Amino acid sequence: MESEQSTQENEHTPERGNDSGYICWNSSRLPRKAGLPHISCLWAAWKSRKVTKNSEDVLLAGRSIGMLLGIFTMTATWVEGGFINGTAEVVYSGGLVGSQAPFAYSVCLAFSSTLSVVLNIDYNISVIVAACVAVLYTFFGGLFSVAYTDVLQLIFMFFGVWLIIPFAISNDAVMDLSTNYTDVWVKELDPSTAGVYIDGWLQMILGAIPWQVYFQRVLAAKSAYIAELLSYLGVIGCFIVVIPSLLVGIIATQTDWSMTTYMSGNSSMLADEDIPLVLPLVMEHLCPKAVALFGLGAVAAAVMSSVDSAVLSSSGQFSRNVYKRIIRKTASEREQIWVLRASTIVFGVIATSVSIYVRSIYALWVLCSDIIYVILFPQLTCAIYFSSANTYGSLVAFIVGLFFRVAGGEITLGLDPIIKYPWHKVDDDGTVVQLFPHKTLSMLLSLFSLLFVSWFTNWLFDNGILSPKFDILRKHSRTKYKNN
Repeated sequence: MESEQSTQENEHTPERGNDSGYICWNSSRLPRKAGLPHISCLWAAWKSRKVTKNSEDVLLAGRSIGMLLGIFTMTATWVEGGFINGTAEVVYSGGLVGSQAPFAYSVCLAFSSTLSVVLNIDYNISVIVAACVAVLYTFFGGLFSVAYTDVLQLIFMFFGVWLIIPFAISNDAVMDLSTNYTDVWVKELDPSTAGVYIDGWLQMILGAIPWQVYFQRVLAAKSAYIAELLSYLGVIGCFIVVIPSLLVGIIATQTDWSMTTYMSGNSSMLADEDIPLVLPLVMEHLCPKAVALFGLGAVAAAVMSSVDSAVLSSSGQFSRNVYKRIIRKTASEREQIWVLRASTIVFGVIATSVSIYVRSIYALWVLCSDIIYVILFPQLTCAIYFSSANTYGSLVAFIVGLFFRVAGGEITLGLDPIIKYPWHKVDDDGTVVQLFPHKTLSMLLSLFSLLFVSWFTNWLFDNGILSPKFDILRKHSRTKYKNN
């Protein structure tokens, strides 16, 4: 009897994973509850396979996305694994004031980290599993399967994360959430970091506009009216869905972790390296196992809702903008579809490789979000509002924006700054911390470069100072010598 009882206890005793280094439950297979979102993804891909007749159907779902489906897919596109994991993380580390809704691009990484914590699955295997499922159903169904699965995934995610709240908050290790709340989970903004704080808000507000996944949803809408409403209603959906993630972060700050099965000495706080995994750690150590596994299914659903969009967008841009326009202009629709599917696999492999070797959710988010804000936002703005913008200005703006952003450095990625902006400080270990909003400055310099170089080159060609033969980029679709 004692032997049997000991065996049963060991089956439920948390232990430290061999690869990830985090406390995990023993589990040799993916549970059914966590696998439900994956099954729904494959079902939707098979269902939509018959209606994808050409490349536009694959990329834009035949421009037939209605209001209800559009709201779900727009919301699910932004609310992914990095969003719900990252929100809990920043509330724990920076407080509610520091939470700027980090909708991370690193969706495969977010799910794989959760798998390695809760299920003791090898980190690399968990990355590959998440990526393979997403690539598989995107390969067959395109945007149809992505949109259909977004509905199911958003439902899974919303109810799954909400389910863990009552169990976590009622755990004996969790104190009253109102205890010292201003110091523990609300916190105050350091005036010296105001520039960086504003920089972050502008980056997320303006930098989210040029995302390919967003425009893919807009262009797939049945009408311009629906496309416009999707943006507004999607915002409301994001605010609603992020509430449970905020609560998880708050609960984690009021938890005495020394009273749980979390193994980090006798400290009542999480170890610094475990802070990015606040959500899965709350699921594991503050909730019953069955509830935690259901929560894992919610994270899986959130991840799948965006990793498919990212892969489809990347492969779509390659097949339409590179293969069709540059490599093979006479490509048939059937050929484009197969190029799209092949590139889906290629980009899936690339994303998987990056997720394996770069294990910081925030680091991958920085790689994407910064580039979009600094480089793509000025390009999109000028393309829409300034008809005089041309290719020469675009090229120079790209180089200028990239240079100044890299020159500003990035601590998370280990990039030392070349330019030390005003108000910077040097930590005890010699690390230079930029307190100036240098990301926004880089974006503005890129924008100014695009406008100025476009105006200057237009002036040179339009006034005959430079001959049309020097127009090597063929930028003059609106010049005086167009029909010469």
